[in-house]
Amino acid sequence: MPEFRQQKSGPSISSATVHVHHQKTVFFAAEWQDITPVADAKLLTIMAHPQPRHKGDSLQFWQLTVSGNSPGVGVIQINPGPRESGATAAARKIRPQPAKLDVTIVKELLLPDANSDAGIMARVFLHETLTPAFVNRYDPQNDAAVMSYMRNVLENRRFRRFDLFGFKSSPSLLQLIHNKTQFAGLYTYPHIPAVQMVNVNTSLTIANSDTEPRQPQFAKHVENAISIATRLIANPDPTENGLYSWRTAGHEDPGGYLVKYATLGGITFYTLSADTPEPIHGAKW
Repeated sequence: MPEFRQQKSGPSISSATVHVHHQKTVFFAAEWQDITPVADAKLLTIMAHPQPRHKGDSLQFWQLTVSGNSPGVGVIQINPGPRESGATAAARKIRPQPAKLDVTIVKELLLPDANSDAGIMARVFLHETLTPAFVNRYDPQNDAAVMSYMRNVLENRRFRRFDLFGFKSSPSLLQLIHNKTQFAGLYTYPHIPAVQMVNVNTSLTIANSDTEPRQPQFAKHVENAISIATRLIANPDPTENGLYSWRTAGHEDPGGYLVKYATLGGITFYTLSADTPEPIHGAKW
């Protein structure tokens, strides 16, 4: 039975995903001697490379290099090649049926402009949150919620109680994260040292990879960051007094008027205590 495989020795697959202007390798296995790949050239380009077939091998393998040309949903159809014929007249009347692989061609994931508020937030989220690389700690069910809470923190510090964080008036998002005592590693944004951008760059690279097995998980992680950062209005704050801080694992509580609210996805969030002074610089609740 002809079949497609992600890896030469792996299980059969019925579908695959490739990014526009990227390439993906899949394998086709059959008892055939020759094949003719067919696809919509507007969507896909295919190159077939036969693999060495040794004596005793029941299957012939072809390595297929699949390139995405434009977004859409296409089909790779592998037809028996012109040399695929039986030794007898009866056998030549029975032509093998074509094999098909559904292929989704998607756009490359790109973060919003680095100088926009959405671009800043998306990078903050990816910088601060656990990625799918943390196999035993990453929480895919709460990944978006963690980023949503982070946006609540940023907006509360900007528009509600900025007076508690050294500002006399509502700061810009850039001014907010440039405070090195509050956002370690980001205070030189957008000129951040490469070592501080590992989470961001790694997540984006794997999310757009067509060879990395973890691509779907990282793509969802990056999509969450973009979605939370670009929505017009933040999700409702889950607390009565507002979220105002977070700490990644291993860091001390911020203290002061900030008290622990909850730990989600490896991040601990803090709200204001009941004895927090009233605003003194005109901030409104």
